[in-house]
Amino acid sequence: MEVEDGHTIEYPKHLLPGEAEVGDVVHIRGNVITVDKQATAKRRKEVDQLMDELFED
Repeated sequence: MEVEDGHTIEYPKHLLPGEAEVGDVVHIRGNVITVDKQATAKRRKEVDQLMDELFED
């Protein structure tokens, strides 16, 4: 996983929520990991906009 400062860490997949997917924003608080659906949607929208600008006809 990539953390806020840009570094990556390895985290056992079996500890992640079952609905977690590549690119999801997750919050880790102690032993509780949750998917932040709002932050994930916002980030995906931003990435899509950047891709549209990059590959504009």
